[in-house]
Amino acid sequence: MHAVFEGVAATQLQVLLPYLIEEKKFFTLDQLNLLIRSHSYGYSEVQTKPSQIKKDDTYHVKQSASQMMTLIRLLPFLSGSYIDDDDVHWDCYCLLWLICDMIVKAYLECFTFLYSHINVTPKMHYLIHLPEQME
Repeated sequence: MHAVFEGVAATQLQVLLPYLIEEKKFFTLDQLNLLIRSHSYGYSEVQTKPSQIKKDDTYHVKQSASQMMTLIRLLPFLSGSYIDDDDVHWDCYCLLWLICDMIVKAYLECFTFLYSHINVTPKMHYLIHLPEQME
């Protein structure tokens, strides 16, 4: 999952954010960072709250895998209302969002099937709720 959240997702946001912020001007980086900073994070998200996004020549979306997972999951709720419904760049991001949802669901189904005798850890329990939160 690190490949998705630290690799693919970071690259997606590094190309999406300049488009949303500079080209389309749907919102500013300051507005996005304010949304990230002021969001009311749930109990399972407090430890994975995304870091502020920085920009010099490029957008720095430096997050841990768990922070990126939270950011990917929450971005539609934080900024989706600013973005046109028919934007193809946003549609591409939404595909990534769906892929992340499928990965989590597939992993949990596989783990619980193979290791039904093992107690689910709290972090795994939080994963159980991610698909519903992403919908």
